[in-house]
Amino acid sequence: MPYTQPQPGRYRRLKDGAEVQVIGCTGGEWNDSVAVRSPRLTHVRLENFWKKYEAAK
Repeated sequence: MPYTQPQPGRYRRLKDGAEVQVIGCTGGEWNDSVAVRSPRLTHVRLENFWKKYEAAK
């Protein structure tokens, strides 16, 4: 099942509101990687990204 690739920009984690900066994405499949810039992360699997993050307002 294809997933929507996040566009570069700011997103926030649903759990605690922490912000991350999306740099890019390797594709639209569940196991592709989303490159992020944050104090603790560098990559998130695309399948998990949309479960844990939303666009910052």
